Amino acid sequence: MSDTKPIYIKEPLINVVSFLILGIINNFAYNMMLSAAKDLIGNQAPAGIILMVNSGPSFIIALLFPTFQHKVKFIYFAIIAVISATIGFILAGFTPYSFVIGLIGVFFVSVQQGFTGSMMLSYTSMFGKQCLSAFSMGTGISGLSSSFIYTYLTQFLKVQYDLIIFCFAVAPVLFLIAFLTSKPVGYAQVSQGDNHISTMSTKERFQAIGQHWLLYTMIISNHLFEYTIMQGIDAAIDYPEYPGQFYTFSFTAAQIGVCTGRSSLFLFQLPFWLFITFGIMQISNFVIFTLQAKFMFITNFWGMLVYVGFMGFLGGLVFINGIYWLQQRSQQNVRKFLTGVANTMIATGVLAASGLGSLMQMA
Repeated sequence: MSDTKPIYIKEPLINVVSFLILGIINNFAYNMMLSAAKDLIGNQAPAGIILMVNSGPSFIIALLFPTFQHKVKFIYFAIIAVISATIGFILAGFTPYSFVIGLIGVFFVSVQQGFTGSMMLSYTSMFGKQCLSAFSMGTGISGLSSSFIYTYLTQFLKVQYDLIIFCFAVAPVLFLIAFLTSKPVGYAQVSQGDNHISTMSTKERFQAIGQHWLLYTMIISNHLFEYTIMQGIDAAIDYPEYPGQFYTFSFTAAQIGVCTGRSSLFLFQLPFWLFITFGIMQISNFVIFTLQAKFMFITNFWGMLVYVGFMGFLGGLVFINGIYWLQQRSQQNVRKFLTGVANTMIATGVLAASGLGSLMQMA
């Protein structure tokens, strides 16, 4: 069939830059709220409540998004997301005056994350692999930059956390600007695909998803095991010569690895068989990290951090190549829909990892 694979052409630089910005802003508010969790909560509630409020709404949106994404133009999703994030930042800034208002602000940030996270993967199906890689690279940069900026401003410059949050209320506007400056080049009208999805029954949609079960299995398992390691197992690993420091260092090492792996599509794409092999290797990493937490057979602190970075790099590779191969193997009239489903799988894997990681940490 002639439309089985997208025909990738060289993207204009403006598109690549736009998608880099879209990737950074996509995760920025979410990561900023996690970085500020301790300050936002104080002694009023467990810090985990921020994670719950910050993740719950976005997961529900990611779960339902494939059922209605073809009915609404993406520009409207972008506007809703920007308004939600801006309101979220402003309300979260009022946390010193009202804890409840602060939590409502975090809720709005989660709504933004749900819409942008879901729509952007689908949106990349209308562009070349350079834009997919730029967006993926941006999400990796966001994880590093947001926590670094917040820590630097609060710990070194002694800026009040509510002032920081207020100042970043303008950041979501960059998302809308970058979205409006990105223009698909060299593709058929995707509205035909939207019309096709509208006429498909629920059974036909599940059949379309089932044709790519192996890809989806690799995507969801990659995020399940990667985030279980990062959120749960790493917290149980400790070295006597560096007491209590491994978790902090390991998070940074993992994020550097993830960012590098997610940026790799600029240089190369994995053959399908190697993508599957690396996906299976994440299961092996999960087993090794579990044994390390129990027996500490890797005795070198810095050597273990290198391994954490490798795990993150592998996770980034599997993520970006999973989306790439899904778009390569999908027919054009269902490509955007199937890419949206991939984000649902990612959200499911991350949510499951939160539960599994907590259980393993307690064990």
